[in-house]
Amino acid sequence: KALIETFNTIIDSVKVILERTPPELGADIYKHGIYLTGGASQVNHLAELMQEGTGTRMGLMNSSSYLFHTNGFLWGLDPAFLHAHRLASTPAQIHHLLKDFQLMIISHGHGDHFEQRTIELLSQTQMHWVIPDFLKEKALEYGICPDRMTVAHEDQPIQIGELTILPFRGHHFRPNNGPGLQEYGYYITAPDAPSMIFPGDTRNYAIENMPQVPEADYCFAHVWLGDGNCLEADYSPIDQQFASFMLALSGRNIFLAHLNVNSAALPKMWRERHARLLTGEILRQSPYTVVRTPRRGEVIQL
Repeated sequence: KALIETFNTIIDSVKVILERTPPELGADIYKHGIYLTGGASQVNHLAELMQEGTGTRMGLMNSSSYLFHTNGFLWGLDPAFLHAHRLASTPAQIHHLLKDFQLMIISHGHGDHFEQRTIELLSQTQMHWVIPDFLKEKALEYGICPDRMTVAHEDQPIQIGELTILPFRGHHFRPNNGPGLQEYGYYITAPDAPSMIFPGDTRNYAIENMPQVPEADYCFAHVWLGDGNCLEADYSPIDQQFASFMLALSGRNIFLAHLNVNSAALPKMWRERHARLLTGEILRQSPYTVVRTPRRGEVIQL
């Protein structure tokens, strides 16, 4: 306790250095971490203190359901226990797992993002919600209290707790006025934390569809390479378009998610081999970008 002020100064300096680190060195730090040396490194709990003070922790709850710890603020995006019958049908387990979470954000209405059973159970907690304007009535139907709901509107920033949340129009519709549905992507920032962008279930990778936001530290990209062709071997040129689109959102770090969706038939299910293919294409275009495919239940320090 007597040294906490000194260690906070060290942590602040580390943050400044990490912000100025070039991508090629940042990639090594991300993969291998930071080594503490010298006499002060022997102080109990210094490593834990630095870990808490230099980033955000993320966990993947389902194929595209995220949980975050940002400066002590607990929040999530698109919670869905789809097909986890025992968990989703037992309120006590939901309360035990997520009772301390303060905020949930919803992007669109598909069942693996806005699943009725999960939402109805979580609505019994005291957490706050950010709901797109086009899903307000459905959220009320699922039991979310109006007093704990902030309605998101396109390009209108929202401040909740530690987070500044900017909703933007997602591109869930296929090119040339093809099928799809309304969706909001989100650009999220917080003090002393990395910026994050969630473009959502993008189906049109045209560069003119890029949201008008600064480049993020992390992009959470959902794998999609066309309709009903998950068994194909060649995805050119859409794999190149995917990589270019996501790299424009973040050239530093890209997570590849939305794999092994339980509700998808095999020809429509994106798997790890597709993520590996996209990783190769992203690295071909940008060799120093860190690309990662998180596993369900894995906790990652950002």
